[in-house]
Amino acid sequence: MTLMLHRQEDNLKYRRYKRLRAKKKEPKRFNLAKQAIEINNQAKKKIEKENYWGAIKDLNKAINLNPGQSETYLSRGVAYSQVGMKRAAIADFNKAIEMNPKNSQAYYYRGDEYLQLGEKQNALQDLNKSIKIDANNPKSYFNRGVVYYLMGNQSKATENFQQAAFLFGLDGDSERQKMAVDMLKRFQE
Repeated sequence: MTLMLHRQEDNLKYRRYKRLRAKKKEPKRFNLAKQAIEINNQAKKKIEKENYWGAIKDLNKAINLNPGQSETYLSRGVAYSQVGMKRAAIADFNKAIEMNPKNSQAYYYRGDEYLQLGEKQNALQDLNKSIKIDANNPKSYFNRGVVYYLMGNQSKATENFQQAAFLFGLDGDSERQKMAVDMLKRFQE
């Protein structure tokens, strides 16, 4: 009987030990995620300052700390794009989409990469998806207008440039609004 009580007591101690050990790991995981977010934010500042290689280095660290953040892959994809590493950028946008299929920016950026690579059909699919998720993204309409223009579909290109010009105007982005209007003027000449 006493042997059985000792086993139950040992079992109880072991379960308490396991619970305490699990609780100690939770703050560590939280701290790693927090640290990864901070590094990602630093990297975004480096991207704004056009320090793309520095941003890529930081984003690699952030991914090693917390590989579950889709925004980190999105940011690294943008940085890869800026240094001309189109396929690496697409791979990161693929990962961001896999992790968060409702991220319209990931579809926009991947569509932009496909457009720059001349893969019009892939670009069109991604830009359509971006617009389906966020119908107020003027850059997606602008790029979709470019795709339709390159495909020779003037009426759809016109519709998209008009929508882009309208949305850029709502955003107060007069420079990009002018670009969309200039594209529309090409069709009127």
